[in-house]
Amino acid sequence: MAVVLTWVIQRRVVLADQVEQLRKELAEAESEVARLAAAAAAGRCQARGTPAPPSAAEHVGEALERIAAEVAPQLT
Repeated sequence: MAVVLTWVIQRRVVLADQVEQLRKELAEAESEVARLAAAAAAGRCQARGTPAPPSAAEHVGEALERIAAEVAPQLT
């Protein structure tokens, strides 16, 4: 019985470490997606010959701040 409990505890620690690593990777991926979305929006505006609307830049900034606020506590 003690062997099983020890194994369960060890497995739980391993899984908790994996969860932490996956959360970090997810945060990095979400940040990259936000940057790519901003670059795509800017590229579309440039291709049309129009300046990027200020609201687009604000939305990108807000999205990055929101992602950072959501993810930062998980990284510590």
